[in-house]
Amino acid sequence: MKTIQTKVLISAAGTLASVSYIKHLREKGYYVIGINSESNTIGKFLCDEYYQSPLVTDKDNFLLFIEKLTFDVYLPWLDEEHLLFASELNISFNHKILTSPSESINISVDKAKTYLFAKNHLINVAEKTEKVPAFVRMNFSRGSKGARKVTSQNELDNLDNNKYIVQNLIEGVEYTIDCLCDMNGIPRVIVPRERVSAANVSLIGKVCMDNEIINFCKAILEKIKFFGPINIQVMKSENKLFLIEINPRLAGTSILTINSGADVLVDGIELFLGNDDRTSKYEVKDGLMMYRFYDEFYS
Repeated sequence: MKTIQTKVLISAAGTLASVSYIKHLREKGYYVIGINSESNTIGKFLCDEYYQSPLVTDKDNFLLFIEKLTFDVYLPWLDEEHLLFASELNISFNHKILTSPSESINISVDKAKTYLFAKNHLINVAEKTEKVPAFVRMNFSRGSKGARKVTSQNELDNLDNNKYIVQNLIEGVEYTIDCLCDMNGIPRVIVPRERVSAANVSLIGKVCMDNEIINFCKAILEKIKFFGPINIQVMKSENKLFLIEINPRLAGTSILTINSGADVLVDGIELFLGNDDRTSKYEVKDGLMMYRFYDEFYS
């Protein structure tokens, strides 16, 4: 295990989901440098260092800002960061960024491209539709922002097809699958979690080591390469699995998988740094439940 000398830069440090990861990294002996586009967040009290950053959309200033920081590995949380690094391949700290190949980033971040990828590789996915009931998602979005069930044909007809992907409504049980891929793109860890209750992010989750779901994700990862921790979302409906989306980063609730025994965060960092591969030693606590709640901090 690395000591405190390993400096980990984590973005979006200050969002509710980041708190668990910051605490976990520090408990494991890492020195955490947090950045966020806002100055007054919980992250400034939890990280070893905390800085307000330019918006990632302000590309030049954002890159200059990162270049001035001293770190060993950079964990981008935002899809916009991964897209930026996929297009800017010659930046000075490129070798320190835990991200995936540019083609994989572009396919996974754009929901319309994810759909085409699935169709081209015979991966089960909800078909596109022009009729209600339908499920609508923005082509570029984080979490479940803008995702919704549409039952009004008028609403559907007035959607901007350049911004949204419209698919048949499939109802069932939703799973988020945490995966850890090595630097050759080979999945070392695949842990499905059932979303028992959610409000944008999972509030109650359950580890569910379903071999059918695990094999479904293995088949996907044979056709597209990722590096480090990522997550895949699928729906199980009438005993069939459907790909919903692929996210080239930690999920907001991957901390459940970490606490079940598969440390996709720490081991992802160590694989990236070329250190020992501990992934063969996992003993996942199948059925482990997580209940998320609000807490307070005073200063």
